[in-house]
Amino acid sequence: PWLVRQGPSSMETLCLRGCGLKDAGATAIRDALQRRCRLQQLDVSRNGISATGFRQIAMGLRTTFVKSVDVSHNTIGRAGASLLAQALASRLITVRALKVAFCGLTDGGKDPGGVLEIADALRENRTLVHLDMA
Repeated sequence: PWLVRQGPSSMETLCLRGCGLKDAGATAIRDALQRRCRLQQLDVSRNGISATGFRQIAMGLRTTFVKSVDVSHNTIGRAGASLLAQALASRLITVRALKVAFCGLTDGGKDPGGVLEIADALRENRTLVHLDMA
């Protein structure tokens, strides 16, 4: 989307909830995160983003100071949970509030491994104070 690629760098909140971004749009989000040092809140919930797209967003989060991220209601699955755990364990992540509710982190309850990875990563994370994994 044009707003993500060309929007003002002074933007502090970016809400793209339900805009149909899918994985291709997640790449644009990564690029925007890498350019926007002032962005504080990011909402990309309900966009049909899979683990492939979430990988791009996680890469972008390593290069910014975003404090609040909502990726809920996307199908990032078990693979996305692993990516999230890696990002949370990184000392480069400054996220204080994270919503990943209804993302299929356990692949329908069949594999709790991703959630366990996230729990392990929280031992390393020093910034997260709110986690919604409903």
